[in-house]
Amino acid sequence: MNLSSNCITHYTNEFSKLTKLLDGVIYGSYCKEILRYNGEVIPRFIPMISFCDMPIKTYTNVSSPYGKFGISLTKKWATENKLTPVLYIDKNSRLIDNLVTSMKNSLTTLNIANQILKQNPKNIQITKNITKSLEYLSYSLMYTKHYEDELEREDFYNPNYRFYDEREWRYIPEFDCAVCELKQTEEEFITWRGNTKNKPILNQVKLNFKANDIENIIVENDENRNLLIEVIKKSKLDFTDTSKEILISKILTIKQIEQNL
Repeated sequence: MNLSSNCITHYTNEFSKLTKLLDGVIYGSYCKEILRYNGEVIPRFIPMISFCDMPIKTYTNVSSPYGKFGISLTKKWATENKLTPVLYIDKNSRLIDNLVTSMKNSLTTLNIANQILKQNPKNIQITKNITKSLEYLSYSLMYTKHYEDELEREDFYNPNYRFYDEREWRYIPEFDCAVCELKQTEEEFITWRGNTKNKPILNQVKLNFKANDIENIIVENDENRNLLIEVIKKSKLDFTDTSKEILISKILTIKQIEQNL
């Protein structure tokens, strides 16, 4: 069995969310992630869209918190849209030592540069360059994730969840994207998140795809499959009658995956 897939899959926990994807757009959201370092807990709020590179049969055989519905898109589409696998880091590794130390040293240097700027406003370019370097380092860290850590969701908890097994790929908007607020606080995130079950979407963070970018559509059971066929017939995607039939043939139920793949 392959350890990775020839496509990447965006999973969801509700059939209604899957049907919305067949308009050809996947929207992103802010995801809260925790960076742990030397007993320090550092929250991060990342505007992104997440995918899984795990073969779909492997996915269905594990206890996953991300749902039993998904849409798989080609790796060609992924690379064209500048997605990339995340960098998994062990909490006790030298790499995380270096990354966090670099960040703290940059902050110290920025504070010094600001003091120099107060004494001589002509040095403003130095401060701007340091600030930009620090922000780009923060942006790069958005593509990192702990190898293993606590994971808690509405109906799922694992104190030692191995994120590495997900083989996650991420789409994060360009650095200068208006919604990419690198300094967002916990309070701002809570206000944005609200008390609803589902996280709000970020309309500015989105990925478009066409019918021929789809490799598979995953549903839980035959009832979902029949309902999805009707949705495909009415979809706004770039379909001809032939391409609709091709896409319908790509619908896989969990049972089919477990028995035949």
